[in-house]
Amino acid sequence: MFKKQVKIQNSHSVANKDKKKLKEQLVALRYDVKAAEIFLDDKNYDNNELMMDKIQASKAVIYQRNKVPLMFTPDSKLGYYFPTIYLLFQLQEIGLMKCYLKAGVEQYIFNGADLMWPGIKAFDQESFKVNQLVVVYAKNQQQIGVENMEYFPIAVGKILANQIPDNLKGKAIQVEHYLYDELWEMGPKKIPDEIKIDKAAGLPDGSQEEETKQEEAKQSDTIQNSESNLQEESKGDVTEDNQTKQDQEENKGETPIQGDEEEGLLGSIPTEEMEPRIIEAFFRSIVEGIQDADIPMEPSDLTKDHMNLFSDINYKLDFKQTSWKRIGKFLEVMHKRGIIDYSEPKGVNHKIITKIHRLNEELKSYVPRFSLRKSKKPTVQNQNQDSQMNQQRVEINEVYQFSKHFNAVVMNVKEMDQTQKYFTLKDARDLISQYIKENDLEANAKKGCIKLDPILAQIIQNKRSIDSDSQIKKDEIFKCIQDHLIECYSVTLCDNNEITIRDRVKYHKGKIPQVKVHARRVHNKKQTLITGLELYQIDYEELCTYLQNKLACSVTHQDLEQTSKNPNQGVYIQGNHLDLVSSEILPKRYGVPAKYITKINDLGQKKGKK
Repeated sequence: MFKKQVKIQNSHSVANKDKKKLKEQLVALRYDVKAAEIFLDDKNYDNNELMMDKIQASKAVIYQRNKVPLMFTPDSKLGYYFPTIYLLFQLQEIGLMKCYLKAGVEQYIFNGADLMWPGIKAFDQESFKVNQLVVVYAKNQQQIGVENMEYFPIAVGKILANQIPDNLKGKAIQVEHYLYDELWEMGPKKIPDEIKIDKAAGLPDGSQEEETKQEEAKQSDTIQNSESNLQEESKGDVTEDNQTKQDQEENKGETPIQGDEEEGLLGSIPTEEMEPRIIEAFFRSIVEGIQDADIPMEPSDLTKDHMNLFSDINYKLDFKQTSWKRIGKFLEVMHKRGIIDYSEPKGVNHKIITKIHRLNEELKSYVPRFSLRKSKKPTVQNQNQDSQMNQQRVEINEVYQFSKHFNAVVMNVKEMDQTQKYFTLKDARDLISQYIKENDLEANAKKGCIKLDPILAQIIQNKRSIDSDSQIKKDEIFKCIQDHLIECYSVTLCDNNEITIRDRVKYHKGKIPQVKVHARRVHNKKQTLITGLELYQIDYEELCTYLQNKLACSVTHQDLEQTSKNPNQGVYIQGNHLDLVSSEILPKRYGVPAKYITKINDLGQKKGKK
């Protein structure tokens, strides 16, 4: 982003209210709360104000103190805030995901290239999402034993995939800012003394596409050479009995990622370790991934869709490096152990997996021992594919604000949090019940009634329900509560474990916006249009890809005309898929509650010929 020199259009200080909003956005991006507070507090920078610089002819904004850039965003409306190298030097732990490079790969980044998969040594997290912020670290060449400085930050960007691809090809991280770029040049350009880096000339000047192709080709050659070396060093076949003994004699505990070896991706895993790793990947696939509804299953689907997910970042599963040599022989061994049924059913001319024996003692007692890519708690629940893949990113709930008459009740309830602004219907009922109890309004009233005091009398609008003694049925006053409630809704962001984080709750007035699924006819062709998904933070690219595969039709998304009534994005699907999208895909895969989905069918029924 900062490959060319930028000019500042205007600059102004950041107000305290804007700092609070910025802190909420940083926490939502997985920044450490303490790191965000240190960055926003003027006292930590000798009371130098936090300034916001707008870049000329761009939507980008730079946050700086005393002309030292500390943070930037390519577009404040998109909500991505990246730390600069200067801020990363000041705060060693900032909370963002870390990516560690292989030796020499940093030179490609210094020449403006994005990061390719073969150049990555390891991540500090086992799972990630598209567009998640990541800090790129390189090896520190200063051998002085400084704690926590074995690696140092050289770039920031966002990751371009949900998981590590099996072929390890293509771009992995889109680099937004790196050491020695124009944003770095805007600051003091000082590197800490404990860091030493060889800023070599790197690649000659040329197009970015040529750089990335050279990097990918170079890293791919390394992988192929390492694989061929392993094949030459493999020693004979190992019998099934001997391998079983090896499995039992394996050292307990996890095997760490071989991050310090500068060999190819396969070179760090000894050949004798391949068989126990394949067995564990098979066990974990059965316990954590494969459902009974997936059976029968082809052997190729087992390896491609399940077992390959359970591999370390530094290697891939390879049956050629084992005594089985191929997947068929391995499944026959698992069949003999009583874990699966591997047979040739009627109508199929080859063997497939026809049953899983989940009560098998060996399967039930398995304990993961290796540091594998996929990590989940074992589960054997039956869920369909859409439900299993769905991870709800937001929770939307109906809440209410009270009118000025009802606020008088809130002020007179003991131990009531006076700062609370939003309530559920249950909260409102409990509040009235507590007020009635504290003021003893049921003591001298008829059974099932309460005696009105001046505060409750203002809330009651239906005067006919009040008798001559100023008494009202208790159920009636609960009905009157709804006349003094202002409709609102809350949008709550959740982390990967579906844990609600209070700092990520936002409130909006009005009714919850509906997601509209509209079946219509455009140029005499059927089309399904989805709008209103903005609240649910759905990745439109992933949604379109999934719908294309699921529905076997053309799917696109584009911006709609931006007005106060129209949402920002629309998803266009070829054909009529009204029921499937609104009843199955959106609720079960993407967590959109069915009650917030509106179906519109403008296709109508064709009239029959007379």
